[in-house]
Amino acid sequence: MTLHLGAWAWPDSTVDPTGFTNLPYNDRVRLTHFGGGVPFLGYSFPPGVGNYAPQTWQWLSERGYRDCILRLWSTDPLPSPAAYVLSHETGIARAIQAKMGIILQPTNEPNLEHAGMGAGAFAAWEAVVIDLLKSKYPALQVCSSPMAQDAPNTVEWRAAQRPNLDKCHYQGVHYYHGRKAGDDQPGAPESPEWLHANYCVKPMCITEAGSFASKLDVGTVFRRWTRYPWVRSIHWFIMSAPNWPQFAFDDDCANLCYELCKEWRQVRSYPECEPGGSLDRWRLREHVSPQYELCKRLRARVAVGDWAGVASDAKEIEDRAKAIWGDFDLANAAAP
Repeated sequence: MTLHLGAWAWPDSTVDPTGFTNLPYNDRVRLTHFGGGVPFLGYSFPPGVGNYAPQTWQWLSERGYRDCILRLWSTDPLPSPAAYVLSHETGIARAIQAKMGIILQPTNEPNLEHAGMGAGAFAAWEAVVIDLLKSKYPALQVCSSPMAQDAPNTVEWRAAQRPNLDKCHYQGVHYYHGRKAGDDQPGAPESPEWLHANYCVKPMCITEAGSFASKLDVGTVFRRWTRYPWVRSIHWFIMSAPNWPQFAFDDDCANLCYELCKEWRQVRSYPECEPGGSLDRWRLREHVSPQYELCKRLRARVAVGDWAGVASDAKEIEDRAKAIWGDFDLANAAAP
């Protein structure tokens, strides 16, 4: 079994009219940096929005991404299972058309998002959804709906969902360490090791992973999980996320995950993929340093009244600023 690394990407709310991709610019840079060959955890909004855009899937496919988890989702009240599956047909079809390998995630954190429905009623509803998905898309695989790990009803909902896990190919798991003291230790309650030892009968897709303590701490946990044959994939939460800055997938995270990708490819004999180049912060440094020197020189010329030199330096500073704006597509870059 090959271990994969991916990142959950927060798409724009509208389709890019250019037909290129609706992924934010910074996400495209980071996904290109990975060099392809790692999965992409796509988020499926209601029909016609977000990652239903075919150009997004095509862009990923062209860059070597062959594996994705497609998260299905709906607000309350949940529609009938048949209507729910029907509402996601377009998005699934477009991902298939782009030749993406798809794992379907029926819902997300139902013990939090659909708690009012009750554990038993939701489990009955989800069972029909899973059967419909497997019947309609026999070539695709399904992971179970991951629970919100620290909700007070988790034990009750996990017990109700247990028969549905037998219907799935994988168990979906959300895991954020650092939320409670010691919860990043192997075997801590609700950790992947604990779930495997006490509950899981299927390989795991850790569909959201992150850290409440330090973004970079998660690297230690990732390295531990790479040695477990029952962990199929790990997906960092989240890429462009101005509304969740504590989990935002920044350049440090991307560099860390790229290094982990290299290790996993070696351990699991996964094909090498060339990275797409350095990340923004390194290229930005190349731009900013000359600008700083120019500004210092300009101030010195102002002090001695060298106005011709001031005009020349000011023009060069302006030209460099335009180059930075164009190079980084700042008009479309994600908010810091």
